[in-house]
Amino acid sequence: MLNLSKVLISLLPIAIAIVVFLQPLENLSQIAFASKEGYKTYLYDLAGRKTAQFDGRVYRSSPDGQKWITQLDDSFQLVDRSGKKLSEFDARELGFSPDGQRLFIRSTKNKLQVYDMQKQRLIQLDETSVELPEFSKNSQRGLNFTENGVSLLDQTGRRVAQIPGRFIKLTSGFASDGARFVLYRLNPESCDLFDASGQMISRLIKQCGGISADGKKFFSVTGSSDDPVLQMHNTFGKKVAQFSGLFPIFSPDRRLIVTSNLIGEKSSYLYTATGQQLAQLKGTSARFSSNSQRILTVSDNTVYLYDRLGKEITRSPGSWAAFLPNSSKFTTFLYGESVYRSPAQLSGEGRLFDQTGRPLALLKGNYGFEPLMDSATQGLNFPSSFTGDYNQNFSFISADGQRLGTSDSRVSYLYDSSGQQIAELQGIAVKFSPTGKHLITTSEDKVYLYDRSGTKLAEIQGDNGSFSLDGQRVVVTVRNR
Repeated sequence: MLNLSKVLISLLPIAIAIVVFLQPLENLSQIAFASKEGYKTYLYDLAGRKTAQFDGRVYRSSPDGQKWITQLDDSFQLVDRSGKKLSEFDARELGFSPDGQRLFIRSTKNKLQVYDMQKQRLIQLDETSVELPEFSKNSQRGLNFTENGVSLLDQTGRRVAQIPGRFIKLTSGFASDGARFVLYRLNPESCDLFDASGQMISRLIKQCGGISADGKKFFSVTGSSDDPVLQMHNTFGKKVAQFSGLFPIFSPDRRLIVTSNLIGEKSSYLYTATGQQLAQLKGTSARFSSNSQRILTVSDNTVYLYDRLGKEITRSPGSWAAFLPNSSKFTTFLYGESVYRSPAQLSGEGRLFDQTGRPLALLKGNYGFEPLMDSATQGLNFPSSFTGDYNQNFSFISADGQRLGTSDSRVSYLYDSSGQQIAELQGIAVKFSPTGKHLITTSEDKVYLYDRSGTKLAEIQGDNGSFSLDGQRVVVTVRNR
């Protein structure tokens, strides 16, 4: 019998890499680690003029980019865009509600509380919370995992239903609209499908493998650890298809599914949405182009490009690959020992290709990979690799796919989508704004602000910089020396 929890634990480094690469984790929702050193944060407009300052380092941002939670040495504070402190909390974690009007707090006693912006407590749940709740993509429903079960919440934090039991979070999650969700239950083991009211729709005496983005299909896992079998079910629990591999990912047009086998041969399998196998693909970490016509996989420092029927088009050197947004062009990077390094530490080469796999350009410098965060409210939503609904943006590629930024140990390079170099920039670690109209780089003690043509707009003193979630401010952190 397959013990999925053991399989997932053994694959944790791979699973983390999948989540990092499939899920955008950038800007000011990124969690900052606690530090006993003091920090100050400064806000600048897009002309480089300082507009506000406050103590601490940014921990999370409100969805509209108008308020921030900052982390002090032993507490958190809420500040507005003018730098005014609105409130301060002693807590383990803080996050914004999906609408940005409330604060979710995990207290020092691990109790989940909800406050308004004036620090008036609105809700306290009488249960021990493992961490802050995580919400569906449309933010209408949240799940709060506790020691004794799961609470289903609305977007204000009020409990809709309480589901007792022990659950594995990694393969639990929502459909995109929040109308259905699955929970992987332990003791007794089952995969349970619920509606938005918390009413159970179906139960399978099997292990969970995820839920489709539209909520009309959910997955279970059977077989052995060496040969797992993924099954797809309708909302009544009836099996409608069976797959090799795990971790189903849907194409943007919802007509194709790719699964991955991360053990042994490390291959992927391409299916129609009804479960007809089209091809076995070399490599894993599959990605679809935005028009669903192309597929990328990676294995053993080789990138494979396939058409939507699974026919191999070309292969090229690379340890990582991604399509440009709104395009079938793709970029690859062949890195050295580890991807979790700064651009100054990375050794390798970047390349740009068209949809046929024809090389367009060899790029100077390297991509600076950073963990990126999708949710402004809590930091991490359910891994999209298990719901089949993911975004493919990275901080070094503009949201429209028209600009790319690379760095070496000294400078950065700005390219257009044809691979033509536009400018050489001061600083390293290119980060585009959410609008794609501006970008920043950093040096040891400065942050440089540029427009998308490579014109320098400002040079700001600071240790680290990011854009606000609305793309209208540059947020710079300075360590007190």
